[in-house]
Amino acid sequence: MQLALSYPLKLTFKLLTMVPQISIRDARGAEVMYAQWQLAKFGKGALDIDVFADRSKSKRLYALRPVTRADLSTMWTFTDMSGQNLGASLQRLHFGPMTEGKCQVYNGDQVEFRIHEKSRLAWTMDNLLRAIPFLGYLTGLVFNPTYLVRRNGMPSEEAPVLMRLVKEPSLLMRSFRIEKADGALRAPEEERLLLSLVALAMRYRPYG
Repeated sequence: MQLALSYPLKLTFKLLTMVPQISIRDARGAEVMYAQWQLAKFGKGALDIDVFADRSKSKRLYALRPVTRADLSTMWTFTDMSGQNLGASLQRLHFGPMTEGKCQVYNGDQVEFRIHEKSRLAWTMDNLLRAIPFLGYLTGLVFNPTYLVRRNGMPSEEAPVLMRLVKEPSLLMRSFRIEKADGALRAPEEERLLLSLVALAMRYRPYG
C-alpha cells in the first residue's frame, strides 16, 4: 500500500471498551486507518490485529498475526489486503509493568529497526501508580512514556530518531501520537514501522 500520510498521526481509543479499537487520524483530522483486536480471540493471549481503511471496517488493509517463539517473546507478521506477506514482522522483547519495553522490527530475517522507551522512569511510575485505586486514573495526566524508533546497526546515542510513539496526557481516553522525521524513511519502511507502532499502542493498553 502506498502511504501518503500527513503527520503527526493521532491514535485514540476509549478506556472502557471491551475490545481495543484505535482510530488513526492524520494532521488534518481525516481518519486514515482503524485497527482492532479480533473479538473471537479476545482474552486468549497475544491477539490478531486487523487494520481497516476506516471505522466502517468494510475494507481491511492489513492483518497482524502473532506467533509465540521458543523464548516466549511474541512476533507479529504483517500481510496486506490480498493476504500477501509483507516480509516484515515485529518482535516484542520485553513488555510488562516492571520491565523495559523493547521491540525489534524485521525485514525478512534481518533486524531493520529498534523501538525502545525514552524514559524507563516514566514507564515504571505510570504502572506503579496505575495499580492504586482511583489514583490510577490520574496517571494518564502525569506519566506518559515515549517510544523511539532507530535504525538497527548503530549505537543508540548515534542513531537518529526516525519515528516516535508518544502517549499523550489524558483521563478518560487513551491517546497516542506518531511523529515522523522528514525524509528519513522510504515508503516500505514507513509502512512497516507504522504497523509496528499501531501494534505496540494496542499492546500497551493493558499497562497504560
